[in-house]
Amino acid sequence: MNLFETVKTAVNAREAAQLYGVAVNRCGMALCPFHNDHHPSLLVADDHYHCFACGAHGDVIDLAANLFGLSLYDAARKLAADFHLAPDKPPPESICQKLKQKTKAQQLQEDERLCCAVLFWGSTAGHWKSGNCSMLHRHRRKR
Repeated sequence: MNLFETVKTAVNAREAAQLYGVAVNRCGMALCPFHNDHHPSLLVADDHYHCFACGAHGDVIDLAANLFGLSLYDAARKLAADFHLAPDKPPPESICQKLKQKTKAQQLQEDERLCCAVLFWGSTAGHWKSGNCSMLHRHRRKR
């Protein structure tokens, strides 16, 4: 395994985001650190992140690279150091198998987070379409 595979196998995006100061709620949503966000629009799953507002997305290495302005290689090295991984030797096989196999509870938790995100953005889109979005009202008042 190379450095990138080792980091992606051993570190998930949610753990990295929380370590680096991104407050992720129970549903996996957070304020996006890549733009001026006032409502949680960043979905942080175990294997990726995606911002529904600015479109930022990627895996755990992309997250670290974008947060700290690093190259992908430097971001992978930072993650390896911060999570105490030895990049030149792969993690034990038992850890790899445990990480790849999601428990039923983890799968349910991930499904719940995705449902929360869909419900949140569905309700936001409904308010936007009907003109009830508070952002629209503020914009109209300023005119």
